[in-house]
Amino acid sequence: MAGDELEPSLTETAVAGSPPDGGQGEGSSANAGQERAAQRSTRLIAGNLRKFGVAQIATRLSGLLVVVLLVRLLSQADFGRYTVAIALVAIMTLFVELGMGGYLLREGSQRPEAIGGLLGHVLLLRAAFGVVAIGVLVPIALLLDYDRVTFTAVLLLAAAALARVFRDSYLTVLQTLERVRDATRTQSQQAIVIAVVTAGAALTGFGVVGVSGAVLAISLVTPIWAWRRLRRRWSGNIDLRLTGLSNTLVASAIFSASHGLHVTLNYLDAVMIQALQGNVAAGLYGAAYRVLIALLLLPAIYVDAVSRSISHYGRSDRVQMRRIYDRGIAHLTAIGVPLGLGGALLSEPILLFLFGPPYVGAATALSILLPGAMFAIPAWIALVTAYGVGRERTVAAIFAIAVLANGTANFLLIPTFGIEGAAAASFAAEAFVLTAVLVVLWRAGVPTRLGRVFGKPLVGGALMCLAVWPVREAPLALPVLLGAITYFVALLAVRAFEAEDREMLRALFSRS
Repeated sequence: MAGDELEPSLTETAVAGSPPDGGQGEGSSANAGQERAAQRSTRLIAGNLRKFGVAQIATRLSGLLVVVLLVRLLSQADFGRYTVAIALVAIMTLFVELGMGGYLLREGSQRPEAIGGLLGHVLLLRAAFGVVAIGVLVPIALLLDYDRVTFTAVLLLAAAALARVFRDSYLTVLQTLERVRDATRTQSQQAIVIAVVTAGAALTGFGVVGVSGAVLAISLVTPIWAWRRLRRRWSGNIDLRLTGLSNTLVASAIFSASHGLHVTLNYLDAVMIQALQGNVAAGLYGAAYRVLIALLLLPAIYVDAVSRSISHYGRSDRVQMRRIYDRGIAHLTAIGVPLGLGGALLSEPILLFLFGPPYVGAATALSILLPGAMFAIPAWIALVTAYGVGRERTVAAIFAIAVLANGTANFLLIPTFGIEGAAAASFAAEAFVLTAVLVVLWRAGVPTRLGRVFGKPLVGGALMCLAVWPVREAPLALPVLLGAITYFVALLAVRAFEAEDREMLRALFSRS
């Protein structure tokens, strides 16, 4: 999608000063080297997509199935309790993670010899902040006047989240070492086990507390499991010395701010809805928001596959980094547009299919939330690229503004418009974040070809909507299938697929 427009910049960068003899000289060699590097990165990313795809699909689908089961087995009020507990714990977890996953991935990719010290610092800091986070979470839950069930669920889920934070430290090292298959296999296996245990607790009628306890029980095993997998691929030692710990803390703080504010932006709505309108409203909104989270499966796979390469090339080869970014944001936009527009048209049948008639009342909120996927999905790779070029501080400021504006909008809109007001605030925040990050990248010398990236998918999306509208009330499979075919044919008609896209597809399905 970005192939033709990228070539002039590649040529200017690679062959500047080359002799005007048709490419015979150092410039031609440099250009050939860039092309070989591009082919290698394409094959690497395709392989990572294949590996991450299996893991993420297993992880996300198992999680979605559990949510569907909980929605159908719990009352709306109980699901609201579970939703707000998950949201509050997610916000707490960001302080424990301290953004160190992104820091460990970037620094470990660029300095493999320092992995032992980096991992040691990450584990020490996460342990310390975990103790502090639990100590802070208790008075917050008391201040918000949660009932006994919600309060207990918050504590159990918080402890489970802490265990998984330590697991993620080991999986990040595997990813840094390009042991993607090991990392993704472990992640997917654990996700399936957690889903089975959670579903079992729900089916036996244990309620919110029982489900939360089951999640904690299996989560406590995951760090040991991940550590054993890491030791098969890494013979280094974890350096737990305090020397240099403050440097790691300062360096990762910006990652923490960016990641933490991003998570806050995603989960602030549920906390405020519960506080302002109660558990039932939180349950309705939670069901709608879970659909949006499920759609983020695709960018999660893609970004996991390219994040190490972007981090590595961000320091060593900006041309290759830009090539990966250009292709990635085009791909993710092409995915986000039909999911956002088509999902908005089919919000009611989607909720009816997944969660049943009691949750159809969230259809309007979902129809407002899902178009935000057109911004949220491509924003993932834009954020990773911004980190790769060292713009963490600016990104943190962007998220700080977005969270403040989103919280203010929620406070003003929820009392009058309910969950639809929260959905509108979320949509506006997603649009602002993507726009601001694209400006940051442009100023950093990584511009986005807006017409090419967004123009053709939007044309295809418009044609898709025209085809789906007359059959939107038919059984869900019909409009989904018709919309997918129409969109794909429209992309072919406007020549949205470039040579690099075909090359990636060949690499994706190649056994080598």
